[in-house]
Amino acid sequence: MAGAPLPIRLLHVDDEPGFAALAGANLDRLGGFDVHTETAPTAALAYLAAHDVDCVVSDYQMPEMDGLEFLQEVRARSPDLPFVLFTGKGSEEIASDAIAAGVTDYLQKATVPDHFAVLAHRVRRAVEHHEAERRLTESEQRYRSVVEESGLSVVIYGPAGLRYANEAACELTGYDRETLLSMELRSLVHPEDRALVDERVTARLLGEDPPPRYEVRLLDADGEVLEVEMTGRRLDGPDGPTVLGIARDRTQARRQERELVRRERQYRTLAEHVPDGGVALVDRDLTYALAAGRVFELVDLDVDDVAGRPFEEVHSPEYLAAVAEEYEAAFDGEERSFEFSYDGREFEASLVPIRGPAGIDQVMVLTLDVTERNRRANELERQNERLDRFASTLSHDLRNPLAVARGTVDVLETDLGGPRAETRRIREALSRADDLVDSVLALSREGDATLDPTWLVLEEVAREAWTTVETGTARLRVAPETPTVVADPRSLRTLLENCFRNSVEHGSEGVDTSVTVEVGALSGADGFYVVDDGAGVLASDRERIFEYGVSGDGGLGLGLAIVTEVVHNHGWTVAAETGADGGLRLVFDGVEVRDTSTA
Repeated sequence: MAGAPLPIRLLHVDDEPGFAALAGANLDRLGGFDVHTETAPTAALAYLAAHDVDCVVSDYQMPEMDGLEFLQEVRARSPDLPFVLFTGKGSEEIASDAIAAGVTDYLQKATVPDHFAVLAHRVRRAVEHHEAERRLTESEQRYRSVVEESGLSVVIYGPAGLRYANEAACELTGYDRETLLSMELRSLVHPEDRALVDERVTARLLGEDPPPRYEVRLLDADGEVLEVEMTGRRLDGPDGPTVLGIARDRTQARRQERELVRRERQYRTLAEHVPDGGVALVDRDLTYALAAGRVFELVDLDVDDVAGRPFEEVHSPEYLAAVAEEYEAAFDGEERSFEFSYDGREFEASLVPIRGPAGIDQVMVLTLDVTERNRRANELERQNERLDRFASTLSHDLRNPLAVARGTVDVLETDLGGPRAETRRIREALSRADDLVDSVLALSREGDATLDPTWLVLEEVAREAWTTVETGTARLRVAPETPTVVADPRSLRTLLENCFRNSVEHGSEGVDTSVTVEVGALSGADGFYVVDDGAGVLASDRERIFEYGVSGDGGLGLGLAIVTEVVHNHGWTVAAETGADGGLRLVFDGVEVRDTSTA
């Protein structure tokens, strides 16, 4: 049960003590008042400074200051405190001055028989009105605070235009509040949506009840289109009906929705053009948002059934355990790639994080069936192992008989008293057999090479390779500013050895002078060249010289084939050209190089 209302705290100021006491007694008799009396305005002001009161009742004519002067002093301290002028000296002039000075009410002492009852009624009315205004002000302040802090764009508009706009509405449209309130509502609306907004606003002002929510496009101060969800309701006030509009900015959300549709269409197209592959979008809770591609059919999964389902409903616990760490890393922002086995087949998966407004919310999964690729790779590895064993066996089984044959030739020449034409031909055949063994071994190593690339000074490697080749009277020249290159040391030396051997053995055919071989940097490209001034190669044979078994003089035809293997393993290219002096120029391009001075 609610308690009794508190009495009105009343300060009565009158310079006649007898009348002041009479007024206090009558107000006490009427009830609901806690009256304090002062006979001097200065004493009353001191009391006001020390105590809270709900209303002041004052005489007009007093010695220290009159009632209107006293009112001014009170207003300076408490601008809204109710003040009733209760005086025996009444006139229209005093009443007019009192109202102009801001008095709450004016009452003459002797004009009404029960003037104390009238005074009580006037005081109660003044206090109640003041309290109502105070509560209304607090309510409005709370409402404005909620509206301003809600983050929603709020406007109030009526037949006369916009009447209120909060800060969020200003930020949304890009206009300051003064400019926004001077504008017509429809000028903020996209031309194609103005008819809809006019219809809804008019209906609400007429008291009709159209749908409260609808989507509409607005134009901000820069002319950019904003997509908002508008909620409207009618407000009835003393100045007639208005419409409260609350706008939620949906521009980013709509863009995201369109982006998701575009992305899904793009991923489906990607999946359709990747044979034996598939594309999926996976949400952070490991649920398939999208699944497309033949890869799902290969493991007996229906893409329409997979979409929208979590991993645990689609895959085995073993699969989940195998891939959990990969997906965790992807949602942390890492791109991951891994292979896995599934339903008897082998797959390669690439995980790409997809960023949304709130961070990484999805991962794109590109899966390829690599069963056949891995089968071929394993078969190639087995073939390379067999080739390596064959080359090693060939080297072991042939070198021993060749050494015996060479020793026999030595004995034969001793018995004959020196070399003969026949023994020279035998030695040439044995040397050719040695070259064949060396070339087969080199080709085997390069075909199954594991590279360890590093920065190498090309001039140093070239000069070292030159010392390991039988060059006779041939000369090596290294051009100025020969670069530093990235290559595997052993493979680069093998490449240069075979280039030099080819120039010395084939370039000297039909040439009276010794062959000069030059190594230098390419001009305007990343790479190097090896060129000789020998006999050169016919234009029709330039492509064929890199093939196995092709030789211009009946040789083995393996030297430049080995060069091709080295080039291929490094990711370079090689081409044959005619040198400036008519010899063979081998051009190696796509090499990572830098000047020797900065090596």
